[in-house]
Amino acid sequence: MLPFKMIPNTLEIPYPLMLYAIGCHNQAFMERPHGYSAHQLFICKKGKGTFVFRGNKMIVLQENDVLLLRKNVPHHYFPLDNGHWELAFLCFHESLPIIESLRLPTEEAFRLTSTNKIYQIIKTVWDFDQFDPDSHQKMSLAIYGVLLELHEQTANLQNLTTSKDQGKSIVEQVATFLNEHYSQSWTVEEISKYFGYSPQHLNRLFKSFHSCTIHQYLRKIRLERATTLLKEEPVLTIEKIAEQIGMDTGYFIKVFQATYHMTPGTYRKKYVARFK
Repeated sequence: MLPFKMIPNTLEIPYPLMLYAIGCHNQAFMERPHGYSAHQLFICKKGKGTFVFRGNKMIVLQENDVLLLRKNVPHHYFPLDNGHWELAFLCFHESLPIIESLRLPTEEAFRLTSTNKIYQIIKTVWDFDQFDPDSHQKMSLAIYGVLLELHEQTANLQNLTTSKDQGKSIVEQVATFLNEHYSQSWTVEEISKYFGYSPQHLNRLFKSFHSCTIHQYLRKIRLERATTLLKEEPVLTIEKIAEQIGMDTGYFIKVFQATYHMTPGTYRKKYVARFK
């Protein structure tokens, strides 16, 4: 564990990366309705917890996962299961667009092969004497080392598919997964994390073979299953059908009507009337 430590900025001209806060502890519930005043890098050492963003976007962070958040992004987070969630964090400011230049993913969790190297750098930074005249320069270089390590590992994750055959294989696995688990409330972020890709990369890959996004494909499966249930299970309510296909009732009715130009109830009545 590394107790929370804030680093005062005493420089008139800042370095490209300036440490703001650092630490590692058992994380409790934290709410930041206006975000944080610095960029935040979280590294999960043990346990599991959830980050929640606007629009109820949720990201689960567990062992060896990292999450980079830009400053001023509203969110809150809390531990899951037994409440033991060991979370290391590095908060910093940047005077140059380094996150952007390294193309680091933000508001996305990535499971790394190992977080040991990143954590060791954080521990080294925590041990720096903040009153050392050269400490800010050392900290800036160390933070850059963390970001470079993150860049290298996330780049490797996103480049796992290097051939068309490999890309087709992973897309087929995703499609099979969706067909088998459509009744659960999956998000694209959760599916991508399950297969070890960023949502953007996996969506691009999936669309290159299916001409639709993962979300659109999942919605198609669910609606097709709904039409079958409407025809074959007359005792099932619309609410129950929505539940069985993993959709909220209101949203189900809305997308069904947009797709078939009638409500699920009307669809059922027309089908029953046709085969009386």
